[in-house]
Amino acid sequence: IDVINKDGNFVGGAILPGINLQFKSLNINTSKLPHINERNSEFAIGKSTEEAILSGVLRGHSSSIEGIIEQMEKELGESVKIILTGGDSVLVSKYMIKNIDLVNPNLTLESLVFLYENNKENVLCKK
Repeated sequence: IDVINKDGNFVGGAILPGINLQFKSLNINTSKLPHINERNSEFAIGKSTEEAILSGVLRGHSSSIEGIIEQMEKELGESVKIILTGGDSVLVSKYMIKNIDLVNPNLTLESLVFLYENNKENVLCKK
């Protein structure tokens, strides 16, 4: 989670484990929990081990993000715009209660293309 201020400067952030790391950790660090692939979790109350893992990881991850955002907003003294990026952003957004301003799984790559396209003359001239 990165925090950018009103002037566009990076202020700081927080790092937490992603969804796939949580799935792997539950499988590797326990004797009987299976490895499962990420997908939608239909119910908060899982009726099987697999459903319970899905619910716990997906809802737990989304709630962790929201909790960190709330604490950051308190530190900043203002509400923030929430932009979710990365491959799991669409899935994570389904379980969040807070209003999400933008969900774009490809934002980082699109931004790199944008920066390159707008600076390629400068980059090419320096070679």
